[in-house]
Amino acid sequence: MHSNGTTLTTACNVAITWFTNIQMQANPDKFQLFLVLSPFQKGADFQYVLDLPGTQLQSVQQAPLLGILIDNQLKFNNHVSNIIKKCNFQLQTLKRLSKSMGVTAKLTILRSFIASNFSYCYHIWIFCSVVLKDRLDKMQYRGVRYVYDDYDSSYEALHGKAGMDSIELLLQKTMLVEIYKCLNGIGAAYLADLFRYGRASTRSKGKNLQVPRVDSALYGLHSIRYHGTLLWEALPNKCKSAESLEDFKLGLESFTGIKCKCRACKFINSTSI
Repeated sequence: MHSNGTTLTTACNVAITWFTNIQMQANPDKFQLFLVLSPFQKGADFQYVLDLPGTQLQSVQQAPLLGILIDNQLKFNNHVSNIIKKCNFQLQTLKRLSKSMGVTAKLTILRSFIASNFSYCYHIWIFCSVVLKDRLDKMQYRGVRYVYDDYDSSYEALHGKAGMDSIELLLQKTMLVEIYKCLNGIGAAYLADLFRYGRASTRSKGKNLQVPRVDSALYGLHSIRYHGTLLWEALPNKCKSAESLEDFKLGLESFTGIKCKCRACKFINSTSI
């Protein structure tokens, strides 16, 4: 077995020993499966069985948790694909109703009923593939076309008319709001320790964040801590120094985001929509 597989097996054995030593009886009605999180699992070869007192658990490739489909490599492509399927069904409903409703009502439905899928627990899946983000943008574009019954105008023109940001910019602004909350002690507890101010300089006046050291792309460059730091650096100091969350959000209205310069993103941006 692969050395990493051996390590995972050892971890499972430790868990069994722990359950046994504290004489804890497993309740099979509350859980039926478990995930082994590892980037080295490529297929069905990495299957584990956890023998607990009174029950036996089989490892799975993915599992739903609080509305999020978590896979064993934390890539979340399947979760985003499910969001796309859900939005597609909702857009078909909006299309059927588009002839009997006004623009204001349709835009309200698009914002609250459909677009809300893109911001639910986005911290988890924000680093899905650029192809899936492009599909999310196309979903939103379809929705705006149904709202205005306009199938000729460009993506930028319709979104500007509706006052809606692209999916990428929407996620970036939402992340910046969370960073501001963390830096000011009003953010989520599980994100609070990710961001710290770095050294003060004449230019930043102490408002820039510490850039974390990373060892990989998937779990380093593509992490909230690293990517969020780059986003924060792109903000003007006036926005960073906002005294309230409301003032910070107002300052974000003129923020145009940062663009990824990798070859995959360049290709998507040049061919999509």
